[in-house]
Amino acid sequence: GTGLGLAICRQIVDLLGGVITVESEPGKGSTFSFAAPFPLCEEPVARPQPDSDAVFRVLAVDDNSTSLQLLGEMLGAWRITADLVSSGTEAIDALQAASSEGNEYSVLLVDAQMSGMGGLELVESLRQSKVPTPSCIMLLSSIDLSAQSDRFRDLGIKRHLSKPLVPEDLRQAFVEIPGAPTIESSS
Repeated sequence: GTGLGLAICRQIVDLLGGVITVESEPGKGSTFSFAAPFPLCEEPVARPQPDSDAVFRVLAVDDNSTSLQLLGEMLGAWRITADLVSSGTEAIDALQAASSEGNEYSVLLVDAQMSGMGGLELVESLRQSKVPTPSCIMLLSSIDLSAQSDRFRDLGIKRHLSKPLVPEDLRQAFVEIPGAPTIESSS
């Protein structure tokens, strides 16, 4: 770039009373870091917790059993309640059942490239039906679908995540959902 970002960072670090350093090697790149003094908190700051009566549930849809199993294990490791289904039809049935039980899903994670009813077709079908749909829909895809961002927005798809799914990307997506449980970063 033009170096403007570095100049801004330097000003911020200076205001914090810190220093910014760079290590650079031609042909290999540069590493920028900073150090600044921060006071320790006397008491831990509590993050507001969602309503304890509210249940955060995820419905994951993928016709690839291995991908679905890995996604389920990832969510389970984060202690997120998840139901796993392998088709759009099963997803519609699960959403209807959850609604009739008064136990609706918080998030719909759906693979874009499923055989039969693909992820986008599933979301379109849900939008045209009376099936209660989670307010947060995330689309998973192994191909670049960024050119369809307008369509995603029109369908209410909040996030598009690339497969193979990187746990930190999914964790970050959950951090942005109101009422989601706290998921600590593994790094």
